[in-house]
This record gives sequence, structure tokens and C-alpha cells, in this order.
Amino acid sequence: SGIDKYQISSDNINWQDWEYNWQDSMYGISSEGTYYRYIRAIDNAGNISDVTTKTIKIDKTAPGCNWSGESATWTKANRTITVSGSDSGSGMKSGQSSYTWTYSSGTTQTANLGYTVSDNVGNTNYCSKNANIYVDKTAPTFSCTWSTSCNDPARYCLNCNYSEEVNSR
Repeated sequence: SGIDKYQISSDNINWQDWEYNWQDSMYGISSEGTYYRYIRAIDNAGNISDVTTKTIKIDKTAPGCNWSGESATWTKANRTITVSGSDSGSGMKSGQSSYTWTYSSGTTQTANLGYTVSDNVGNTNYCSKNANIYVDKTAPTFSCTWSTSCNDPARYCLNCNYSEEVNSR
């Protein structure tokens, strides 16, 4: 007999006639969240089809940024800093959810780090941070000489030069 009309419902109880249009604004939904739409067809003889359920998830929020691994305590070991994205809407896009920097040489205190994370629907966030690295793999050097120029001819003085700042404890 042919399709007479389509009907749509947001609760599978209350139905309204609906003219199918693939450009229809996601079945009348534009706010962020998870929604369900139930759709059925009625033919010219009054027969009602099985209900088709459509789950609609709208995610307009950019992912968050989570940092780990930084420290302001000096180490001679490698330091690994990681930024990871988090998204409770559509989830994180594979391959664009985290990035890791490894510092393994030199003397570094801080570094400006940045990486763009993306979620599964294309929302992005540029995560940036002036991160504490504090890696020092260079051994200190020093040299000392004895001197009699101490303002006291009966004493010797020890004069030392250091490659790094001397910390008092």
C-alpha cells in the first residue's frame, strides 16, 4: 500500500508526524549530550513498522589536558614528561590523545612544551606548559690551589673554582 508517513518520538510513547529529511538538524537536537530518537513508519493501510532507535551523541567540548612526570627536584636520570587528553563526550582520537617528551642529557631546568589533543568528533585543545624538567647529567668539576696570600703570613689559604654553584646545607 506504500508508506503514508513517518513518526518520531523522544520517549517511544508520544509520537509526532515527521517528514524525513537527511539534512534535518539531528532530529531537532543541538545541545551537547546523549539523546535517543525513535522512528517508525505507517503505511497507507495503517500498519505500523518496528521502531528504529537512533542514539545521538553531541560533543562540543574540547578535551582537557593532563600533565605528568615533571618535577623541580634535580635528577641525573632521564625525565619523561607526558601530556594526555581527556574527554568524557566522544572520547579521545587514537594517535592524537597524548605526547611524551624525554630528557636524557644536558642541564635543563624548564621547557615550554605544547601539543594539540583531539577528540573523536574533531574538538581540539592546544595543551601548553612551562614544565619543570631539572635534569643534570654533567658531573661537577673543581680545581683548588694553595696560597699564602691570606692576609696572614702564618696561614695557607685554599682557593677553589667550581663548575656549578655551591649549595650550603
